[in-house]
Amino acid sequence: MKGACVCRSSFAAPGSPASGVDGVSQARLLRTGNASRGARTFFWHIPHYTNQGSRPAGALRDGRWKLVEHYDNGQVELFDLEADIGESRDVSKVNADRTGALRKRLLEWRRSVAAQENTPNPAVDLDLYRQIYVQFDSSRFDPFRADEEAWKRAAAWRERMNAAINRAAR
Repeated sequence: MKGACVCRSSFAAPGSPASGVDGVSQARLLRTGNASRGARTFFWHIPHYTNQGSRPAGALRDGRWKLVEHYDNGQVELFDLEADIGESRDVSKVNADRTGALRKRLLEWRRSVAAQENTPNPAVDLDLYRQIYVQFDSSRFDPFRADEEAWKRAAAWRERMNAAINRAAR
């Protein structure tokens, strides 16, 4: 939404970006079809679990590289998006220096914006966690390539997630 504010302000007063707002105006792109400036690093921070199967994670995209850090288990993945747009090959082990540098930048960014940090839940149901987030990783489910067995696993996962949500709502 911040980017939309920057864009609207530059339409209202061309050449005067909104002060104190993190974002890049896309007004030039909308007016001319040409981007307003070169590439920049993008950061994501999702500090919670969701009922769609997302886990707490952060990510950054810098040019061809995308780093994903899973907060619940510390796993880090690195993807070369020029060679693997589908993010199917984690190259963090063969690019350890790049992985470390990007992970450090992600941590520095989180600190600079005072992002919410996670704390362990002492009441976590580890068996339920494994069923919902480990045995079936919904973020890796590809409906276009899924066979009948994969669809059955996805349906069973959805039933477990629904049951967990209903249990928590009581």
